[in-house]
Amino acid sequence: MNDGRTGPGEPGGSLLARLKRRLRPGAAATAGTAPAQAAAQAKGRGRSRKGRYTLVIPTYDRPDLLDRLLSYLARRGADFPILVLDSSPEPAAARNAERCAADPAVTRLAYPADTEPYAKVSDGLRAVATPFMSFCADDDVLLLSALDACLEVLEQRPGAAAAHGSYLNFSDGPDLFAMEYLVYRGPSVEGADPLARLQAQFAGYEAVYYAVMRTEVARRAFMRTPDMETTLGKELLSGALTVVQGDVVRLPMLYYARSTGQSYSYSNWHPHQILARDPALLFREYGRFRQILADGITGTTGWPGRREDLDAALDMVFLNYMKGFLDPRVLDLIGRDRAAGMDGEAVIADIWETFVSHASRTRHPETPLFPEGGTGFGPDGFRAGQTIHDYVFDGQSVAGPRRTKLYFECVFPDLAPPAVLDGPAVQRFIEEVSAY
Repeated sequence: MNDGRTGPGEPGGSLLARLKRRLRPGAAATAGTAPAQAAAQAKGRGRSRKGRYTLVIPTYDRPDLLDRLLSYLARRGADFPILVLDSSPEPAAARNAERCAADPAVTRLAYPADTEPYAKVSDGLRAVATPFMSFCADDDVLLLSALDACLEVLEQRPGAAAAHGSYLNFSDGPDLFAMEYLVYRGPSVEGADPLARLQAQFAGYEAVYYAVMRTEVARRAFMRTPDMETTLGKELLSGALTVVQGDVVRLPMLYYARSTGQSYSYSNWHPHQILARDPALLFREYGRFRQILADGITGTTGWPGRREDLDAALDMVFLNYMKGFLDPRVLDLIGRDRAAGMDGEAVIADIWETFVSHASRTRHPETPLFPEGGTGFGPDGFRAGQTIHDYVFDGQSVAGPRRTKLYFECVFPDLAPPAVLDGPAVQRFIEEVSAY
C-alpha cells in the first residue's frame, strides 16, 4: 500500500477481485470526455489554479518516486502550490528536503519517521490555504487534464463536497507502461440527505480519498481519524464524513493513475485481516465509528428524529458494506485455522496462499492499439466470441522509447463489450503520462 493510501476492498465481483484487485465492475459511464466536461476543461485552462487549488503529497522513504512525481508535475505545467508531507527517515529526508527546496511551488512539512499516516494528513491539512485540494500518493499520477473539470464542478455546485473521475491501475518499468485495470469507476454518490448518500456510498464502496475536495470538507473529514484504531476505520470514517457533507461527483473521464508496484503495508487495513487477528476489534472499532459519524451528521445537517433511530439506520448501512467480505469460504478457513491454534498472522498468510497467490493474469496475444495508420482504436474491433487481445503502442516518453500495453481487462473490465475507454481518452492518457 502507498503512504497515506488505504483500500479495504469493494464488495461485488469474485472473491479474488475483492482480495487482490479490489475492482468493482459496474455499469458506469465511459471514461472518455463528455461534451460538458470537455467544455469545463477548456474553460478551466484559461484560469490559473494558483489560489484555488493545492496538491498534497504524503511521502515516506521513497525520494526517487517523489522526485519523479514532482518532475512530472513541473513538465505538465502545474500552476498550483504543492504541499509535501514527509515522514521519511534519513537519508531520504535530506534528499526530499533538497528536492523540495529546489522548486518554489513546493512546501515540505517534516514529521518524525514514526508518524501515523492519517495523523500526518489531518495535521498537514491545516497548512492548505486554498479552497480546494486533493491528495496524490508519491508513486501515483494525478492527471492534470481532469483537474480543471473537477474544480469547475465544485465551483458551480455548492452542494458538492468532492469531484473526481475514473481511476486506472498501472505498472511500469524501463521500457513498458502497462494499463492494467480500471478501478473506482462507479456512479456519483448523490442523495437528498447524508443518510441517503451513505447508503449509496457503502452499497458499492469505492474510496474517495484522492478526489478533489473542498478544503474545509477535507479538514472535517480527517479531523477525527486519530480517534480510530485501525487503518480500515480511518479510511472508512474519512470517506463517510466526506459524503455526509455533500455529493461526490464522478466525471466520465480518466482522473488518476494508481501504481500497482511494491508499497508499504499497514496493519488492519482490510476486514479479513481484522477477522483473522481479532474479530472483536471489528465490533469495538465500529462502535467508535458509528458514534463519530452520527455526531458528524447531527452537527452538519441536523437529524430530525431520535439518535437511536439514526444509530440503527447506520447499522444497516454498514451491514450492507460488510456483506461483501463475509464469503463463507474465507470465514470457514479463518475458523478452522484459529481452532487449530494458528495465530492471526499465519491465518492471513493462509488466506493469501489459498485465494490469491496462485492467481495470475491470462496472457493474450498482442495487437496494435492504434491500427489503420494510427487512426483506429484496436478495442473498437472486438466482438463477443472473438479472440481476446492485449493492445500495444510504441511511442516516446521523457525517458526515451516506451511501449504502452493496454490490457484487455482494463478496457473490458466486464470481459465483454462495450469498451469503457475510448480512443481519444487513451491517447490523452498516453500523451500525459509520457511526461512521467
